[in-house]
Amino acid sequence: MDSGHLVTFCNAAGDIVHLDGDLSLMLKAEDMNFVLGSSWAENRAGTNAIGTSLVTGSPVQVFAAEHFCQEVQKWTCSAAPIRDPATRDILGVFNLTGLWRVYHPHSLSAVISARQTVESCLRNQLEQERFRLTERFSQLVSSVVGSPFLVLDRGGKVINASNMLYEQGWIDNQQNLIGAPPNVRVERAGSDRRQAADDSRFFAGRL
Repeated sequence: MDSGHLVTFCNAAGDIVHLDGDLSLMLKAEDMNFVLGSSWAENRAGTNAIGTSLVTGSPVQVFAAEHFCQEVQKWTCSAAPIRDPATRDILGVFNLTGLWRVYHPHSLSAVISARQTVESCLRNQLEQERFRLTERFSQLVSSVVGSPFLVLDRGGKVINASNMLYEQGWIDNQQNLIGAPPNVRVERAGSDRRQAADDSRFFAGRL
């Protein structure tokens, strides 16, 4: 059933990488160059939900004449950025776009809900990555007795570390590594691609 909206996903640069919806509406959207591969970053398209949400880092709705470009003022857009739970970097933007005459009051809530669903899945994935890091830490500790180790997740948070590193103040209460201990070498922990099948970064620091 036609919802009267186009569903789009943009990358962190504001480029449309996915576009779906009623064909007739997509054809209308072509008039404002709302097509796959087009950039909706603010510095390229002016004020719009996609670009503005990237700049502010928050969900936003831009209604009709609030758009900078005249051709886009026929539309209303709602967008919410999706963040990596480990790094807090914006991965992309989920967006709903429709003609302003069919504006739905819950469209902004819908994109926020979609964002929450995606970020929940990403958090679950992060917890799985951290579990594998914990296993890796156990392997490191058992394989080299007496050497201090630490493992960090993709966001640089310390997942596990030898007690000595805590005792000497190299790790704060938020599990952040403060600088780096002298002579520490930080490297990718292992080359086993089975451990890094999702291209996550596994680190181990060894004195």
